[in-house]
Amino acid sequence: REAIEKLINLANLTTEWEETKMPNEKVKKETPQIVETVEAKVQFNDVDFTELVVKAHSNVDKTAYFKERGLSDDIIHQYKLGYVTEGFNFVIENHSDINEKPSDKFNYYKCILPVWDAEGKCSYFISRIEKNDGIDSVTKTHNLSGRTIELLNERYLMDGISREVIFIVEGYFDALSIEDIGYPAIALNGVNNVNRLKKLIEMHQEQLEATYFIIIPDNDTAGEQLIKNINKTNIEYDVLELPDGYKDANEYFVADKEAFTLFIRKGVDRLLNAKRGDFLLNYLDDFYSMIEDNEFLPISTGMERFDTILGGGFFPGLYVLGGPTS
Repeated sequence: REAIEKLINLANLTTEWEETKMPNEKVKKETPQIVETVEAKVQFNDVDFTELVVKAHSNVDKTAYFKERGLSDDIIHQYKLGYVTEGFNFVIENHSDINEKPSDKFNYYKCILPVWDAEGKCSYFISRIEKNDGIDSVTKTHNLSGRTIELLNERYLMDGISREVIFIVEGYFDALSIEDIGYPAIALNGVNNVNRLKKLIEMHQEQLEATYFIIIPDNDTAGEQLIKNINKTNIEYDVLELPDGYKDANEYFVADKEAFTLFIRKGVDRLLNAKRGDFLLNYLDDFYSMIEDNEFLPISTGMERFDTILGGGFFPGLYVLGGPTS
């Protein structure tokens, strides 16, 4: 708009002009300006579990559970996933801010899943049983009593960094599966935490102005409830549905990482192309990636400058050379 108005002024024109929206252009919903009232603010946990989870992370080699969930060493160490052989009772005994009493059932919660803020501090974590424990009498995960449930990677909404896309999923391992292939993802840690997501987005609208949210719901009733809950908010989003046969993103990731990676990349490309318009420019990143991943070495033409123009030489495929006559 500013460029067109400047051009009109330079041309000394006074004709009124009307802005026309491009097809598929993102249209903002008309929402009232958000005023940060007490109700709009989000509660954060004023406690530091960093030292505790780092200690638990030092034992991560004592479990194969995270590898069984398909996670790479890089992700395991980046998020400092932890393990304590004594279970959650170890946490109770080693941190004064845990407001819970020891229990036999807590012995099963050996996996520690930290939630990190933008400053690298852990003020919340989830404990989880190992899959091979086979315990039916307790829930799979345990949330800290008396503490606000924080979203995994909610820091993406408030760290001042603009991101083109952010995935929204329900589970911790679903988010890490997406992170493992290079895309930012937030885990709600339960479908009932959509309201926290809504408030955080409202409070940081300026940073998120150019961000597209992609939701991957689970293939179950919880996934249906997630969509119902988010439809009650003013969050703009797109849905990427999992193929039949997979309950959640992590299950697909574990079953076929290559297919899951392609599924995510194609979903992102399809969304962004629809938002931007279907222009050749939108395909350049994929084209460069294809060239970089090409298993064939180029065949030199014998002319160094010509090789440079061709990106190293001839690659398998059809080439058409054209030029003026003679």
